[in-house]
Amino acid sequence: MTMYFFLYDDAGTVRGSMDFPDGTAAPMSKMVACTAEQAAAMYRYRVDLTDTPAVVEIDPVTLLKSLTTDLAASIDAKVATVYANWTRFQQEYLQREAAARAYKAAGYTGDVSIWISGFANAAGKTSQEAADLIVAQADGLYAALSSLGALRMRKYEVFTASDCDAAFAAHDAISAEIDTVAATIQ
Repeated sequence: MTMYFFLYDDAGTVRGSMDFPDGTAAPMSKMVACTAEQAAAMYRYRVDLTDTPAVVEIDPVTLLKSLTTDLAASIDAKVATVYANWTRFQQEYLQREAAARAYKAAGYTGDVSIWISGFANAAGKTSQEAADLIVAQADGLYAALSSLGALRMRKYEVFTASDCDAAFAAHDAISAEIDTVAATIQ
């Protein structure tokens, strides 16, 4: 018979669950037995530490408020991670884009900036091909950043969810769209 346990912190917040399929467990400190159903929905529970640690269900209103706050923060963090990948070389991208736009505006004539030639040589492209690709990538990036900003604002859909399942569904849908947009950034 499988045994299930919640792992909890000093405040009684459930931080995870463990199961022991063979039915033998050596509970450690800050572990309390729970049911399989409770382990599957651990976000709905906390551990009451007043006497002997015991699993208690969180009030639905308090639970929804806490859950929506955490899920919205998760959306912010996910978008911030995508932004961080781009901003790591942001100045380089902006300089390369400005040089490519200027070269294109000049009819692909004149001196070729090192921002363009460095990319063209490494990629085996002509200066014109490199400039066009740089501009296309920059335009794609701006479209992606706009989409990410709009998706991040959709976190407010999580706050208006009627229950925990709806909050998770809204979060998961937004998160999947963020992944799709992030995959388009080159």
